[in-house]
Amino acid sequence: MKILKNTAFVILFFGMVFAIGYFIRTNAKSLVEYETKTPQILSIENRIVETGKVIPEDEVEIKPQIS
Repeated sequence: MKILKNTAFVILFFGMVFAIGYFIRTNAKSLVEYETKTPQILSIENRIVETGKVIPEDEVEIKPQIS
């Protein structure tokens, strides 16, 4: 029973050391540095270009009604 406790303690200890080392290594990576620019005042242009067909809901025939 004593050997089982000691083995479990050693495994737990090495697991904790591994976990601490893992977190230290992952947090030690350099942060990404971003380049910033100053804002500019410009005009905004909205353009919409569409292609396709226009299909009416109701068709109306335009021709003279001759009786």
